Amino acid sequence: MVDAASIVGPSFLRDSDGLTIVTITASHDAEIARIIRANLVSFHLDIPGTAYFDPELDHLSAFYGSRADRRYFVVTDHSGRPLGGAGLAEVAGTTDTAELQKLYLSDDAKGHRMGYALIERIEAFASAHGYRQLYVETHHRMAAANHIYLRSGFHRLAGPLAGSVHGGAMDRFYMKDVMMS
Repeated sequence: MVDAASIVGPSFLRDSDGLTIVTITASHDAEIARIIRANLVSFHLDIPGTAYFDPELDHLSAFYGSRADRRYFVVTDHSGRPLGGAGLAEVAGTTDTAELQKLYLSDDAKGHRMGYALIERIEAFASAHGYRQLYVETHHRMAAANHIYLRSGFHRLAGPLAGSVHGGAMDRFYMKDVMMS
């Protein structure tokens, strides 16, 4: 287990919170899928083209574990209960761009800066694996997500990257350069 405070600094998660960021395992799959689906339902985005219908959603650990340059991170509480997570995977047709994917938090975890901690961890992983840019798609109804991406240094794009596979369900697109270490 990786202590979240040592990864992202005390401004995001504190040791006293008992929160950690770990790589997803099969034991997290069902709860992360439930968190993602509940979020999408709450925004009326349980529609084709969103993660709600992603065939990999119930087995994220297998998808993100299938390649060394993919990863899904889970924030857990002191008992190991998943509170949410975020992942990244390659963008098809590029060699230096990864997509930040499936950043969702349980309702009781929202408002505690966990999204920022996950983004910071994703950025560090992306940079360490040779990615130069992070791309993300979201929806205008997800105001908090849009706010977090902008506050985290992403800039809005006019449209999706070529080859987007989300069927037009998302309508906000962002990109961020990540520094190589």
